[in-house]
Amino acid sequence: SFSIVYEPQTKKKPSLFLVAIGIDQYDLTKSGGLDALTYAVKDAKEITQLLEESAKGNYLTVQKRILTNGEVTRDAVIALKDFLNQSSVDGTVVLFLSGHGIRKETKVGKLIESYGKLVPPQ
Repeated sequence: SFSIVYEPQTKKKPSLFLVAIGIDQYDLTKSGGLDALTYAVKDAKEITQLLEESAKGNYLTVQKRILTNGEVTRDAVIALKDFLNQSSVDGTVVLFLSGHGIRKETKVGKLIESYGKLVPPQ
């Protein structure tokens, strides 16, 4: 028995695709009364910066999309699919979401209904 192992002379570094979404401001008429947050947008921006800095030397490129507050619409979220389709099988994709969570007893359907067209359908 034998095996063949190919080691290229130079290894190609992968690309990093980063999506960060942070929502501080909620429309009370559509969100079922969710209060504003303080640090969700800040967290999304800071994690992006941290990952960009740590990616230096480890990735060929860093591609990023940051959506905050009113930029987080149904169309913008759907458009992320085209962005992420540019990644390769050897690349890395990071998705960071910061905003309100859901309590265990909250019915997800009710939360989604409260946002109307702001989120993609289930």
